Amino acid sequence: MNTTLIYLIGFPGSGKLTIAKELCNIIDGVIVDNNLFNNIIFNIIDFRNAEVTSEIWEEIFVIRENMLAMLEKYHIESKYYIFTNELIDDDSYDQRVYNSVVNLSKKMNVEILPVVLYCNSAELVKRVQPKEREQERKITDSDFAMRRIKGKKLFVPQGSLEIDNSNLSAKEVAKKIVERMNGKKVVETSMIDNLVTENICG
Repeated sequence: MNTTLIYLIGFPGSGKLTIAKELCNIIDGVIVDNNLFNNIIFNIIDFRNAEVTSEIWEEIFVIRENMLAMLEKYHIESKYYIFTNELIDDDSYDQRVYNSVVNLSKKMNVEILPVVLYCNSAELVKRVQPKEREQERKITDSDFAMRRIKGKKLFVPQGSLEIDNSNLSAKEVAKKIVERMNGKKVVETSMIDNLVTENICG
């Protein structure tokens, strides 16, 4: 199994961080959670359940670029770096974010495995509400979360492993990811329509 950058992509509540932690129980992984970048700002200004201005996102992007440059310089070659993010299709900012990790993988001379996580609306609503998310400064208002992603589709990079984890445990998803990394053919679960909010917010 070659060293790989794993990129977990999904809406809030889709289980990105939980799955990343499960992966670390199987492989020698380092989690590069999206909130690692965001919370440098969000720990000072609380945007958990409110819209963030484009100006703030640009400041966060600068932070991201600087931290990725440090990772390129000081990464440990034997470790697997696991990125998490919500990336929206046809969003220019999100495309820049993804490209920054692709560029990092090229500079580190490692492969990148995008994993797109789908989850049905009812399950997303349930998953964004736990109190533990508040400690990580994540979105906890389910109504806001659903309004925010209404009508949006996740960005699916070429070569992605796509998994509907509405009824899968984080451990089961992590196992599928490692199987793909080992070169095994993974039976992908049936995809749901990732316009997830139609039946809630329509």
